[in-house]
Amino acid sequence: MALKIQEMDNYKTRRNFSLRYNDGTNLRSVDSNKNLFDKYTKVVIIGDNVRAIASTSLKEGLNHKVFTETNSNIKRIEEAKLRADQLLEFYRTPARKITLSMDKTGYELMKPGDLITLNFPSHDIPADDYIVFEIENVMSSVAKITVGTFTKTIAERLAEMQITSNREQGNTMTMNLTKEVSSNYLEDMIDMDELSLKYSYTTQSGGTTFGFA
Repeated sequence: MALKIQEMDNYKTRRNFSLRYNDGTNLRSVDSNKNLFDKYTKVVIIGDNVRAIASTSLKEGLNHKVFTETNSNIKRIEEAKLRADQLLEFYRTPARKITLSMDKTGYELMKPGDLITLNFPSHDIPADDYIVFEIENVMSSVAKITVGTFTKTIAERLAEMQITSNREQGNTMTMNLTKEVSSNYLEDMIDMDELSLKYSYTTQSGGTTFGFA
């Protein structure tokens, strides 16, 4: 049996398909359109003797949805903070999971790992390339196909999630928590309006200067 290995972000080796309203009548229904991952607004990283917290600012009255990760291999506060910041940014970035019911005519060769371009604005699906995760009812003329946003970062996160449950078995922390760092990110919810503009004209010895103040 041959083993084929390719880079996760090498899209040139993947077959490309397209499914749009004006392409034909293949689309039967959009069964679901949701986030590939849960959305978290606060990430807590617990390492060996260190802990880092990264969170976004929320409107008054809202509660954080917290993601907690324990990793005894993280021993420096800088590592914990970097990990917390990276995961928070990851969970703040939209990643879609879409389930389609479609006629397979013209798509018989499609398989998991291929790319498909979707464009269904009425279903709140942005025009983009998505990767095929799963195909159900392979032998039927109508298939249920699950696709999703795919980048190298998402692929790495999916791989991490598969091994997280086993990673900490048998590992112990060396001492009680003594170092902690927190960071807070402000969402882009502030509109800046110009209130006034003052233009000044100043003259100095040897020349004239124009500028804003």
